[in-house]
Amino acid sequence: MRRPNVLVCCALAVLVVTALTLAGQVSAQEIRARTLGHAPGKAEMKIRAALESPTHVDFRDTPFSEAVQFLADLQKIEIQLDQRALDEVGIPPDTPITMCLTGVSLESTVDLILRQHDLTWIVWDEVLLITTPDKAAESMTTNVYDLTGLFGHDASASDSLVSLITDTIDPTSWCQGGPGAIVTLRTEGLHVLVITQTQKVQWRIDELLKTLADFKATPTPAKR
Repeated sequence: MRRPNVLVCCALAVLVVTALTLAGQVSAQEIRARTLGHAPGKAEMKIRAALESPTHVDFRDTPFSEAVQFLADLQKIEIQLDQRALDEVGIPPDTPITMCLTGVSLESTVDLILRQHDLTWIVWDEVLLITTPDKAAESMTTNVYDLTGLFGHDASASDSLVSLITDTIDPTSWCQGGPGAIVTLRTEGLHVLVITQTQKVQWRIDELLKTLADFKATPTPAKR
């Protein structure tokens, strides 16, 4: 996996969205319909659901590969080691894993295990792939998120959202200290965020935007 130039990815996405809108080839409404968050495939949806499921593990010096296979069988999803990447940082498949947890989500379980070895995970080719942070940074995607329903064309609101995202969702992964990039685009009838990031961070952003949308849709109690 070759690491993309994230600023170029963001810039190209912005140019494409702007050009299509200004040229009249697609309307702002059509772009919003196409870019309202990320539309995951069936395999990704299955993995996302499994990551939220409670998990029980009792690993005591269990070889890494066996622990991973146990989790894969337990949750009925594909989990694989990016062994080539792991070999580069000196982590063989028989690395002992010790972890005892009950009722913790699969995502937290995996994160706690991987944190011991400075590893991370991505969803790649329909599998949950355990790899190094450097390799994960090479598999970034560019998503476009519509903000019109949330903020209309309020520039200050979207600027605050950018700060919220970069300050609270994996802060070290953005341009100043990491591989991610985020750009706000406002044109007539269109207000979007263009974000290049790892899939794991994109999921967090998607969840945050849905939470904000739900919060906005909740009626405010009448004052007494």
